[in-house]
Amino acid sequence: MSFETLAQQILEKGREFDEMSWAGKKERTNRLLRKQIELCAKFHPFYRKMFQECGINPMDIRSVDDLECLPLTKKQAYMAQPEDFKLQLNEGSGYERVIYDITYTTGTTTGVPTPFYSTTHDILAVMEQFIRTCRFYGIHPSRDVLINLYPMSMVPHIGFRNSTMIGWPAGIPVINTLPGSQYNEFPMSNPLDWCVEVIEHFKGTVVRGVSSFIRKVVMRAQELNKDYSSMRFVFCLGEATPKMMREDIRRRFQSLGAKGIKVFTNYGFTEMQYSTFECAENGAYHNFMSDYVFFEIVEPETGRRVQDGREGHVAMTHVNRRGTILLRYLTGDLCSVKHDRCPMCEREGQRFTMMPYRTADLVKIKGTLINPQLIQQELAAVPWVGEYQVVFSKEDPADPLSLDTLIVRVAPEKNAPSQEIMEAVIKRQIKAVVEITPRVEITATPEDIFNPEKSLKAARIVDERPRLEG
Repeated sequence: MSFETLAQQILEKGREFDEMSWAGKKERTNRLLRKQIELCAKFHPFYRKMFQECGINPMDIRSVDDLECLPLTKKQAYMAQPEDFKLQLNEGSGYERVIYDITYTTGTTTGVPTPFYSTTHDILAVMEQFIRTCRFYGIHPSRDVLINLYPMSMVPHIGFRNSTMIGWPAGIPVINTLPGSQYNEFPMSNPLDWCVEVIEHFKGTVVRGVSSFIRKVVMRAQELNKDYSSMRFVFCLGEATPKMMREDIRRRFQSLGAKGIKVFTNYGFTEMQYSTFECAENGAYHNFMSDYVFFEIVEPETGRRVQDGREGHVAMTHVNRRGTILLRYLTGDLCSVKHDRCPMCEREGQRFTMMPYRTADLVKIKGTLINPQLIQQELAAVPWVGEYQVVFSKEDPADPLSLDTLIVRVAPEKNAPSQEIMEAVIKRQIKAVVEITPRVEITATPEDIFNPEKSLKAARIVDERPRLEG
């Protein structure tokens, strides 16, 4: 049997779920949820106690529609006692009981990151998503090479892990570039130019990484006049990627020969372990794994689910996990969900109608509530802006009661106009979208704002204002 035939057989695994109607997917999800609730009632310290204290009979939870009977789980509860959210199984197969992987999510108030445990069962589920994702986008072992631009950081995170593993189940080659800061005893990290060269040398077709670092790589590739004609997909992950930034990244790859390149982003987080992916550029974010993780849009005060298409708070429930398990977990994000046939790809199932966003992302300055993403979009659209940073500070940093001030830091590219023109353009464009005139600071080098060899993500939004008591 030929390689092509075998590869196609591998990529066909689980296709029947993709082709199910939402009713069929929901039926499978409900069956798995009943098993999940049963395990939580027996072996999960936090939810076993919650069922008892709230007088909830686990046998009453028969479908995802019954989840409204359960209280919402807040992030603070998980962060305070992460070990209580790990299933303490003493039965079942080794696949279900052996901890295969630990990643970490948001730190606690003490600064210690919160562990998230995955058994072998859970890691195989992650691989199932990779198969479904590759099949959806047409990523294939006979024509694709994936380039992982995530660094291996001190704390294990799912961006690096998933980008490393995504090719495993389908036999797709993955090249790990290992950028990032050095650990002195074992300095394994590689410089920016290595990442640039690897894409050309291996004729990479798919790139995954943090948006700002991908942009940094392709900007350097332009300086070196690299041949990136093999590139087909760019997955900008890990941070907000405004439309203008996507278009900027696309143009830069196209200038290096990448015809027809597509630039996608996703919505995911550590506690989910998976990601939702766009069916088209700037399209809906589909949950390919609704039989493993289920989303509700709820009212946080009552826990009631809102109607399809209405905006509310995102709550996540694991329906087929054996390590860390969360039920009706409030993510802190706002969005709306639909389950009918997608008008763009005709797929039925859960999809976010837009990229979920955080209420905490809105910032009040000088009495005006503004969305910093609007500022990012404007800056990303300026062709001579290389790196940028939006800073909220005080007019007098030594006086916490002084007026708020908005600062925009910019590292210009070589073709930039004079400093006077740069400042005028940025002030005019930012004032037009947030009605506040910023103070503009022009930095000497891009590394003054974002050094990819020292940090995983660019700190695009920085709030330097002191927190006042009372």
